[in-house]
Amino acid sequence: MSEFMTIQTFSKRTGISKSALRYYESENLLHPIRSKNGYRLYSKDQIATVKLISSLRLAGVPIKDIRMYLKENDQSVNK
Repeated sequence: MSEFMTIQTFSKRTGISKSALRYYESENLLHPIRSKNGYRLYSKDQIATVKLISSLRLAGVPIKDIRMYLKENDQSVNK
């Protein structure tokens, strides 16, 4: 089973801000699970996905294209 981490830990580990992580979730690019108390929990498997998303955004790729790419390549966890 994957190790899960809070948004704080995931942000520190990936170097991606918590606000960006929340935004990616709102855009249906990233799918953290929720703990019983409602906290977002991210798996180690999602690190590569979020780094890919961030790199594509830095390259100017539109969100809708990233979403399509992730869906086609099944890169996103917990669809």
